[in-house]
Amino acid sequence: MTYILRGKKEVDTSVLKAAKAIDDYLSRVGQARRKDILQQLPFNKSTLDRALQYLLKYGRIERVSKGVYRKPTTLEGLA
Repeated sequence: MTYILRGKKEVDTSVLKAAKAIDDYLSRVGQARRKDILQQLPFNKSTLDRALQYLLKYGRIERVSKGVYRKPTTLEGLA
């Protein structure tokens, strides 16, 4: 198992791969339920949950409601 240092914590590379896959998936579909993400991506539940927490922590995704995630909305292009 390989680890990559992120700040003061180490992150498992499988979590980083899952995070990338979630990021790509949400870019395609816009918004998704956790259940849909689990069905669409080939990672186990604990890895996907850790990846979701990682993405939330670093602002790559946002929680819309319980179990629903999307890419962060920006105000660019509205002015």
